[in-house]
Amino acid sequence: MNILFVSSGNKKQGISPIIKKQGESISKKNHKIDFFAIKGKGMIGYAWNIILLSKKIKSKKYDVIHAHFGLCAIVCYLSQFLKFKKTPFVISLMGSDVLSPEKENPLLKRLIRKYVFWVVKNKTDHVIVKTEELYNLINVPNKTSIIPNGVDFNQFKPLDKSKMQHELEWDKEHKHILFAANPELPVKNYNLTKKAIEKIKTQPIVLHHLVNINHDDIPKYMNASDVIVLSSLFEGSPNVIKEAMACNRPIVSTNIGDVELILKNVKGCFLAEKTIEDFSEKILEAIKFDQATKGRDHIEHLKDDKIAEKIISIYSQIKK
Repeated sequence: MNILFVSSGNKKQGISPIIKKQGESISKKNHKIDFFAIKGKGMIGYAWNIILLSKKIKSKKYDVIHAHFGLCAIVCYLSQFLKFKKTPFVISLMGSDVLSPEKENPLLKRLIRKYVFWVVKNKTDHVIVKTEELYNLINVPNKTSIIPNGVDFNQFKPLDKSKMQHELEWDKEHKHILFAANPELPVKNYNLTKKAIEKIKTQPIVLHHLVNINHDDIPKYMNASDVIVLSSLFEGSPNVIKEAMACNRPIVSTNIGDVELILKNVKGCFLAEKTIEDFSEKILEAIKFDQATKGRDHIEHLKDDKIAEKIISIYSQIKK
């Protein structure tokens, strides 16, 4: 099959590495993946991409168009409207695109979200969501599947912690906590992690974060860390948690998205309340655990090739 992936391309690296990896895992199953990156912000930026995407769709016969994120679904729908001939259409909703609080321009965001839901319910052939919460929110069970993003087990795997710390020139006399997100993003709630660590006085701790780190280097940082933390206010199905699990690292996270399900019954991995006291206590417990977890075995079903097979199965159904 010829499949067109459509996603935002406004980040420094263009299309998100997670989306790229998903496309690559599908292409390994003998399918052709093309990428269209939506660039430009605001209504004007997205409107211009409607024209560009319409030209892209007309330039080649695609068996399926797969949009990632809610706004991209609107662009895809309107682009197909200009094309006058419908191609089977799948949308993946991540969680952050429809669950985020409406603090800025709340009226506009509510209108956009309402239109996203209308497109999802009325103009798509299938909807992929990452969590049961989203499944219930969308409420179109006849054409919705819960399929979290997969993890590349070849890239994210256990590595020798001492060796990784040496390569990164991290002081082995300190405990190293990795904040698995960009602290500048309000939704990631970095202040909770920062204050929780400041509360720990029993041992020297260095707090690291994933900013300006090449995606290919993230496994090195994860394996060098004593604990990986995520204190977000909300998420869909955060891949950093699954990637940390694949590296068998201790984890502390707030109860967001599908994290409770992923961490369940894995020793060395902890859910924490969104309070400084509890988050601090759970970090200390994770530090004291001081060994590899068995997280990798727990998420075997989330290997990227297995996720690719599920998505291809959906393509085959709607293509008929």
